[in-house]
Amino acid sequence: MTLRTCCRISIALLSLAGVGIRAGQSQGRSDTAAASEAFRSGLAAVASHDLAAAEKAFSRVVRLAPAVAAGHSALGAVLVEQGKPAEAVPELRRALQIDPADTSAELNLGIAAAALLDTDPRPAEEGKRALLDWQSRQNSPLPEDATIALARLQLASGEIEAAQKTLHTAVERIPQSAPLQDALGVLLAQQRQFPAAIASFQQALALEHRSPARAGIALHLGSAMLENGDAQGAVPVLHQAVELDPANAVVRIQLGTALFASGREAEGLAVLQDVHRRDPSNTAATYQLALSLESAGKAEEAVPLFQQVRASRPADAALLANLGLALVQTGKAKDAVPIYLEGLKLDANNATLHQDLGVAYLQQSDLDSAIAEFRKGLALQPDSAQIAYDLGLALKLKDNYPEAIAAFEKARSLDPALADAPYTLGVLYMQQGNFAEAARSLRNALQLRPDNGEAWSMLGSVLKQDGKPQDAAEALRKAIELDPGQPGNHVNLASVLVELGQKDEAVKERKTAAELSRAATAKQRERFALDSGNVLKQRGQFAEAITQFRAAVAADPNDPAAHQALADVLAQTGAKAEAEAEGGKAKALASK
Repeated sequence: MTLRTCCRISIALLSLAGVGIRAGQSQGRSDTAAASEAFRSGLAAVASHDLAAAEKAFSRVVRLAPAVAAGHSALGAVLVEQGKPAEAVPELRRALQIDPADTSAELNLGIAAAALLDTDPRPAEEGKRALLDWQSRQNSPLPEDATIALARLQLASGEIEAAQKTLHTAVERIPQSAPLQDALGVLLAQQRQFPAAIASFQQALALEHRSPARAGIALHLGSAMLENGDAQGAVPVLHQAVELDPANAVVRIQLGTALFASGREAEGLAVLQDVHRRDPSNTAATYQLALSLESAGKAEEAVPLFQQVRASRPADAALLANLGLALVQTGKAKDAVPIYLEGLKLDANNATLHQDLGVAYLQQSDLDSAIAEFRKGLALQPDSAQIAYDLGLALKLKDNYPEAIAAFEKARSLDPALADAPYTLGVLYMQQGNFAEAARSLRNALQLRPDNGEAWSMLGSVLKQDGKPQDAAEALRKAIELDPGQPGNHVNLASVLVELGQKDEAVKERKTAAELSRAATAKQRERFALDSGNVLKQRGQFAEAITQFRAAVAADPNDPAAHQALADVLAQTGAKAEAEAEGGKAKALASK
């Protein structure tokens, strides 16, 4: 988001005869007359909004009368208005060399320099000086467009307070100016002062009634709301921007991003995919689509898009980090390592890159390299709870329990809301026989995630070993409530109930555990039979496939998938009656 400026064609209505071509200049009377006529033609073209004709006329003036400031000034103004600031700057500079008091040239040079900031910042100081000179000489406020240009130039030179003062003063003077309100909003958004920026954009949108300008303001407002975490509120604003400017790819990219961030992932991806399909060379659309796909768990689809963007942005460390992450997510950690190393060459002090490289090493079981990278990342970002946790995990896998515990404790202190740290600490303390600390850590984890059945189960085991059967029974009952299909919890609860003298209850729990174990064994048999049957079916061995599918049905008669698989292969062998019967059973079971 950048401050926008537009040029003002501010040309003195003078004939070249009026500016006084002095005796001794090389132009003859005919050249002077021709130049004056061309100047008048240019002014007429400006008045009728034919800027191409105006440029042609003023270019003729400059050729015929190169020593006259008004010609260069007029040509520069028209060039800026046509979006040709690079061509305008030398003309405006020449006008000021000839006539340092040319106020139109000062204004337009400042506006041109601001327009060039993204591609050529060299004229920035010159443009800023021209605007300040104009302001000082005229002893009056700059026009709106020149004010916005000055603020951009001040911001580019690091004069943030001066830029804010420039715009705040202008807005106080002309509160009903939509362009100034919009420019102030952009400046505030760039400083991440989003609530104030949003208020300015809303005011600008209420004041502006021209469709093209409203589209730009709506884009700014929606983008600021999105950055401020209000993706849901940004969606209707960005929809409005799309309606006002349907061909604007930037607006559509922001809309897709807002839809995705607001939880409407399918709609967001559809919008981004449409922008990418319309213009595959649009790097911004490709990158945002890749980021969204990665976030949606579709890293396999994101990888080629990241690689496409990489071809045009080879020195982008953030892009390399995202490409590496997508490769890790698809199980290609080995391919991710050189990507991360390339990123670190560009940004050696990037803690996140060290962390991600550590994760890639961890996925390859290269524990020493992973630990080294996590330590580097933590040294660069010592307040990162996640890096401290990752380091603890690598140290735990390395069986370095004392240092692992220290890392997990650090992660817990840095982010008390990180549930993984106290849970893993509980496991480590239990393995070391420190049941009191294990119970404390697990209770801490359960305060953060009370629906973690595994943690309740672990707490029950710890309390049982710590000689607290009553507390252990309560924890195990909670684990069973959350995950009733785990036989181990019933076995442990039965053991605790025996200690408490509740033998009848213990028998019931053992019986439940046995039933669950049998069901689990049957499910395994069914899954094996189904997999084998599908392989045989693909090979055309239908008789053998039928045998396996019948075994799957016998192992779990209540699974519709087994009946359907048997029905399909029976139909292929011509056993229509039995196939229909099995298909009917599958449908009946599926509808339950």
